[in-house]
Amino acid sequence: MILVLDSATKVCSVALFDQSNLVACREELSEQYIHAEKLNPFIEELLLQYKISMKDLTAVAVSEGPGSYTGLRIGAASAKGLCFALGIPLIAVNPLEAMAKAYIAAKGVELGVVIPMIDARRMEVFCEVYDSSGQCVQAMQPIIVDAHAFDAFEGPVYAIGDGAPKLAELFSDQPRIHVETQFESSARWLGPLAFDLFQQKRFADLAYFEPNYGKDFQTTAPKVR
Repeated sequence: MILVLDSATKVCSVALFDQSNLVACREELSEQYIHAEKLNPFIEELLLQYKISMKDLTAVAVSEGPGSYTGLRIGAASAKGLCFALGIPLIAVNPLEAMAKAYIAAKGVELGVVIPMIDARRMEVFCEVYDSSGQCVQAMQPIIVDAHAFDAFEGPVYAIGDGAPKLAELFSDQPRIHVETQFESSARWLGPLAFDLFQQKRFADLAYFEPNYGKDFQTTAPKVR
């Protein structure tokens, strides 16, 4: 049984997987980041509801980022703590890849590219590009989206994730750009990739694992009055 945690976005999401099969998922989307108060209670609720002991867990998977600095830190700390306590491996999963492959499978995408996005700030997103077979054709990078951002891609473009809604008005007059506003990062999408990595024994180093924040974290210095 694999416990999967996703805290990369404002969705606080926890899922249980039996191999690649979803057993249960508990998640909540909030305007604020609620992971500090909700993530561990969600874990406890799922295990209790489905009568699963901590000792039944064979691994813990966590979103490796990119995404919210605070959210990713909380997810990583919870996952590493459980793995240390239980003596089980940690699996780091790319939420962009998980979203893309889940969307392709769910929607039957056969042409064009799928671009999973995680909101950064203003018109900036963290994104990757996947072809219709689920192969990554452009590695993760932060980009500022404008009306010509997808000119290089022929055929349909499917923009998904919590970074996509800000694009809806921008591309409203371009029918080949499909902006999906209801498909966001979730632990339920991370599970199948987590199981693949588990089978390959591709585990993260518990001592040194750090989330991929997408870019250097910066704090704003207080103004001097």
